Amino acid sequence: LQHAGAFAEMVIVKEAALVHKPESLSFEQAATLPTAAVAAWMALNEKSRLQPGQQIFISGCLGGVGRIATQIAIANGLRVFGNCAANAIREAEKLGMQKAFDYRAGLTPLAGLSFDAIFDTAGKLDPAEAYPLLNRNGVFLDLNATPTKMIKGMFNRRYRMLMINQRPDRLEA
Repeated sequence: LQHAGAFAEMVIVKEAALVHKPESLSFEQAATLPTAAVAAWMALNEKSRLQPGQQIFISGCLGGVGRIATQIAIANGLRVFGNCAANAIREAEKLGMQKAFDYRAGLTPLAGLSFDAIFDTAGKLDPAEAYPLLNRNGVFLDLNATPTKMIKGMFNRRYRMLMINQRPDRLEA
């Protein structure tokens, strides 16, 4: 079981690591976005380099990273599929997703589909089970890599692990 988070009321940050808060965001919203937003940005714009019209499957599409990744993918012109809780499927599709599936069904509903990328934001997918759903040049993006996955991934060009690095240029983007 992985836990992450913080309960600090203040943090000390080097000024060079900061960016201006968009006026449209509250301070609370801006404080919660950097980690999830940078993870989604890196996956979609640096690790996968997908082009408009390509297809991505986002596992955990309504979680913190998943929701942002879904919006970035749609803004980038991708055809987005994903999984989430059954009672949230309509919400996912309202965001502009092509089709959302109940995560409890696993990858079975995806049979017959082919993706240019699969982004596992929830850390629940086995890359070996997901690879058959990738097209020839497709990549598996992993936000929650384990030591075993990392070792296996060292020998597989399709596996891409995300190590989040919050640089100002990424935050600005």
